Order: sequence, then structure tokens, then C-alpha cells
Amino acid sequence: MADIGLFDDRHVELLDGTLYEMPPMGTPHVVVMVRLQQMLTSFNAARRLLVQVPVQVPDFDEPEPDLAVLREPLGMRRPMAADCLLVIEVSDTSLRFDRRRKLPAYRRGGVPEVWLVNLPERQVEVTDAHGTRSLRPEHGAVLSVEGVPVDLAALFADVAD
Repeated sequence: MADIGLFDDRHVELLDGTLYEMPPMGTPHVVVMVRLQQMLTSFNAARRLLVQVPVQVPDFDEPEPDLAVLREPLGMRRPMAADCLLVIEVSDTSLRFDRRRKLPAYRRGGVPEVWLVNLPERQVEVTDAHGTRSLRPEHGAVLSVEGVPVDLAALFADVAD
């Protein structure tokens, strides 16, 4: 379908064997995503940071996280969910969809930790083997992945609704 141009100028993701058209990114989404890329730049240098690259989740899912930190560089193959150490979704209008569809798919595929950056509530919902917890910037929260810090106050600073 992609080869014949059916999806030209449309952002679609495959979940539960169904194609979903995703809304365009608003400015806050783009700002936060770029800040995350900058904060996680050491993973980019190590070829372990993916930005908006589809991740295969057997059998019928291929969601496209905003960012993914890989366990190790991939080489010349497509990323699988089990290759990911961390997946990050920046969510505003897609928040409900990301919580209900994408997060379970990542966990089912073997991703040990998922960060859902909840723009409307200015918090990060961290889901891992211990459950889900919400962290807010006003509490001085700093997340980290392999010792690389993500300061939530800096992440959400001056981000408009």
C-alpha cells in the first residue's frame, strides 16, 4: 500500500493489525521531543537513539515511538521492541491512544521501560516492571537512563499548551 502511494502525506501506525492515522505534531510536542533528543545525545553518538522509527512488536504491531534508546546498535536490520531499553512517547492529543494501545504493545514486545510524556498535565508517566508512577517537574524530578539525566523542569520549561 505504501508503494502505491496510499499513505502519502499521512502518518499511520500499525497496532493490533489495524492501521491508525495519527494526528500531526503540535509545537509543544516538537519542542519537548527536540529537548529529549538533546538530553539523550550521548545515545545518539553511540548509535543507540532512534527518533520516530517504527519498532516491530510481534505479531501485528509496528508503533512509531517518538524516541527509543536501544540496548545496543542495530547494524543493518529493523528494530524490534525487544531491542529497546527505553521507549518514549510524547503525548498530547494522542494521550488516551498512547496509554491504551501503544504502551501495552511496547510492554508486550519486551520493552522494560516506557516514558509517556503527558503534555496536558506536564508530567512523565513511567511504566516498568514495578508498575506506573507519575513524576512532575515541580517536585525536582530527574529521570535517567543508564546514568544519563533527563531534568523534567528543563524538559517542560516554557512549553505552552
